[in-house]
Amino acid sequence: MQDSYALWMYLPGLILFIGGVAFVILNVVLSHLIHPHVRTHEKYLAYECGEDPIGGAWIQFNHRFYLLALAFVVFDVEVVLLFPWVVVFREFGWFGFIEVLVFIAVLLFGLAYAWRKEALVWDKPQPMYQAGPVTVPAVAQEVRTDGASS
Repeated sequence: MQDSYALWMYLPGLILFIGGVAFVILNVVLSHLIHPHVRTHEKYLAYECGEDPIGGAWIQFNHRFYLLALAFVVFDVEVVLLFPWVVVFREFGWFGFIEVLVFIAVLLFGLAYAWRKEALVWDKPQPMYQAGPVTVPAVAQEVRTDGASS
C-alpha cells in the first residue's frame, strides 16, 4: 500500500510532462499546416531588426566587444550573488563575512588582471612599431622555385 502511494505522488509530474510534450508537438504540427507555402526572394533574406542587410556578414569585429561583455557578465553575477548575502549576513557571523571578503578579493584580482591585460581599454591600441616599405633582397627576387620568370 505504501509503495503504490509513493508512485501516485509522481502522477501530477507525469501529467505535466505529457501535457508539455503534447503542447510542443501540437504547435509544431499546427505551424506546419497553417504557414504560408509561398517562397519569395524576401523570405530568404536575413532579418536584421527591420533593416535590409547590406554587405557581407563576414566582417571583423573588435574582440574588445566580447571581452567587455564577459567582464560585465562576471561582475553582474557578483552583484546577484551578493544580494542574498546582504539580506542574511548577520546570521553567518564572522565566517560569512570572511567568506564574502575572499569572494570579493578573487573578483578584484580578476578585475586587476583584466585591467593589466588592457581588456577594458576601448580605444584602438597604437602599433608598437612603424610599418615602412618592405625591401626584398636581390637574391630572393632572382630565385623562384615554380619555374616562372621574374
